[in-house]
Amino acid sequence: MKPGIPWSVKGIDGKAREIAKDAARSQGKTLGEWLNMKILEAASDEADLKSDAPRKNASSSVKSRKSRSRPASASRGKAGTLQQHKTAP
Repeated sequence: MKPGIPWSVKGIDGKAREIAKDAARSQGKTLGEWLNMKILEAASDEADLKSDAPRKNASSSVKSRKSRSRPASASRGKAGTLQQHKTAP
């Protein structure tokens, strides 16, 4: 699609269109300018989330490894506490 050529989007709810027009007007933008801004912001946010995902997965795997490296006595202590709560009336 060539820039500057008019286009339409079908299936936009009338209420959603009015909300978008009001939001654009309140920021001194045309509906097209406002939509461009919002679409580009959403794409940027999504890219940021995707680039953060590997770091989150890496940190959770470190936590997982740390919990597995606890001494056996620490694990038994937690299990004993859970059993005490289960048997108590």
